[in-house]
Amino acid sequence: GRLHRGLKTFWTVVMQPGKGTRPDQQEMRKVSHQLMVSLSTKVSILTITFVFLLPLFNVFDFPVDDLSGRAWIYRLEADYSRASEEARNDYKSSSPLFRQTVKEMKDFYAKHNYAPWKLEGFPSNVQLGDVVLHIPGEFKNDQPNRLQDVERISVKGCHWERPGCKEDKTASVSFDIGVPHRIEAGLDIAMFGFIVVVMVALSYNIQRSVNERVVEPLERMIAKVRDVASRFLKISVDQNGDASAGNETAQLSETDLLEAVISKLTKLTEIMVKEHVATDEEMADMDHTTLGVLSTILRLPVGSSQRTSFRRNSRSHLGSRELAVTDMPLSPEVLESWNLDVLELDSDHLSRLVLYVFFDSDIGNLTGRSFTDLKVFKEFHQQAKNAYLDNRYHCYQHACDILHTMYRILTLTSANMWLREHELYALLVAAFCHDLGHFGLTNQFLVETKADLAIGYNDNSPLENMHCATLFKICNNEGCNVFAKLEPDLQKEVRKVCISTILHTDNAHHLEMCKQIEAFGVRMSDTCDEAAAAIADGSELPEAYKQDVLLAKTDVWMNLFLHFCDVSNPLKPFDVCYKWAWRVLDEFFLQGDEEKRLGLPVGMLNDRDKVNKPGSQHGFINFLVAPLVRDTVKLFPPLHELTSQMASNLQQWRNLWAAGVNPTPTAAEIAQRDSEIAKWREVASQLQGRLAP
Repeated sequence: GRLHRGLKTFWTVVMQPGKGTRPDQQEMRKVSHQLMVSLSTKVSILTITFVFLLPLFNVFDFPVDDLSGRAWIYRLEADYSRASEEARNDYKSSSPLFRQTVKEMKDFYAKHNYAPWKLEGFPSNVQLGDVVLHIPGEFKNDQPNRLQDVERISVKGCHWERPGCKEDKTASVSFDIGVPHRIEAGLDIAMFGFIVVVMVALSYNIQRSVNERVVEPLERMIAKVRDVASRFLKISVDQNGDASAGNETAQLSETDLLEAVISKLTKLTEIMVKEHVATDEEMADMDHTTLGVLSTILRLPVGSSQRTSFRRNSRSHLGSRELAVTDMPLSPEVLESWNLDVLELDSDHLSRLVLYVFFDSDIGNLTGRSFTDLKVFKEFHQQAKNAYLDNRYHCYQHACDILHTMYRILTLTSANMWLREHELYALLVAAFCHDLGHFGLTNQFLVETKADLAIGYNDNSPLENMHCATLFKICNNEGCNVFAKLEPDLQKEVRKVCISTILHTDNAHHLEMCKQIEAFGVRMSDTCDEAAAAIADGSELPEAYKQDVLLAKTDVWMNLFLHFCDVSNPLKPFDVCYKWAWRVLDEFFLQGDEEKRLGLPVGMLNDRDKVNKPGSQHGFINFLVAPLVRDTVKLFPPLHELTSQMASNLQQWRNLWAAGVNPTPTAAEIAQRDSEIAKWREVASQLQGRLAP
């Protein structure tokens, strides 16, 4: 402390750091000084703490890693017992054995800086009945000056009781460890001196480092910000220090400049995140003509863009409650779980599953029974079923699987409380029809081969556009329009939902969707955590979660849900996940065969001769699926169990890969995958932990 005050006085009086600098430079120097003092104080406290506490850990460590003393005392006890036996059998009642052992011990410690100075409990003469045994060897040298230099080691039990070695007191050997203690004290003094030197040097180094790495770069950065702000943001200040525009000669202090820049950046951010040209409040004050411009020319919705209603109890349409499926082949437990394996069902059972979801389930009671007739839906279903080709993956079974997955997600997230009923209906229809007419080929293949479909849609999601078009072509067929009972305005909204959600199943939108929901999740993390806590407690969802999350971006959530369903195979039980993974790879390989035949570049996942099937799943889950699932579950806590299943599946794929890949993966490759799996296990644990009561 005295040294610091002296240096501070010297620096203030002699060096005069403020002289010749601008006010803004003085402010930065002040920040530097405060940072230096703070860091120096913390480092000093830490160092002093170590100086005082570290020696405490060495007090009981002598001899360090040296068990020779205990070994010798047990040997002495054993040899003393053997010597007593020899003495009993010797006509002289004497034995030199123990003395020889004592000599060996002294010779052993002669090369060390500590040695025994006293033996106790090994009397040279022992009365045993009428015989006096003579067992020489016990000794006692000069006692060390300090008691703390004495190290006494005793045996736990005597081989035979004798004077000095009984139950209350056992035989022992005492060592003089004064020399090691003096060496240790000298090293402690040296360490303390070294730490003082390091503290002084470190304080100087911190000050210099702060100047080089903080102050000077900040000064350069501020100069650059000032230049950019003046040239691009047109920020300046008048001579009195008031912010203004157009005065190129004015100067802003760093704080004023940063405040002005942040203000403009905030406005730019608001513009970027603004969803409409006008807020709901602004539109409420507009006249009819202005609203007409927005609606007719810009084709923007003129109603409220923010939903505020959160239904506690959705109405159920029970007027005609005759079941659409009377002999459902699946138990309610399977239907209401992730364990459903559609690949185990035949075509008739799959058809019953579809009818159940649309008419007999809780969501079906709210949607299908209101918006269509069973006869019309059956005809629509049959034509949609016929439109699915017999592909390995993009087939009718896949459509049924995605439909059931959508039903589960809508149920778990209580979507009937925050989505309107026609939107729920549109999501079910979109899930069932999202791959209508799929050829088993990718969009990239269609673009590369200049297929008519790609040309017709200008290479922009040709398959997804075709799926949408096929859906509504079927609806135009006689007796197949499952939207006919909706009001015209609702038909437009349903069509919009179907088109938007199906188009977003194109993986070309995947990264942008991940970025969007991740950014929203970061902004609303506290609100979502509060919702998870409420779910864990069984209490009502927080109003902020309802309004600022669920109702805030329903269009985004609907797009997300269908895309989430479309890549959800890695989230199912592993036996189901395994089957679908093999099917999608088989479809890729068939495309790869066609690419080889046409002389096109073969996709990296399409070459059946090069792809390791289990290995490919790790990359697909780790880089494509897992980030989407993580950020989705952060927003919708009831889906948390999917992350745990995903992490478990990753481990299963890793085991298959490590056991079957050729050549055998290296230790580094295995360690890399294990590290990635551990990361997702930790994510799953954290997400599940939010729902712990």
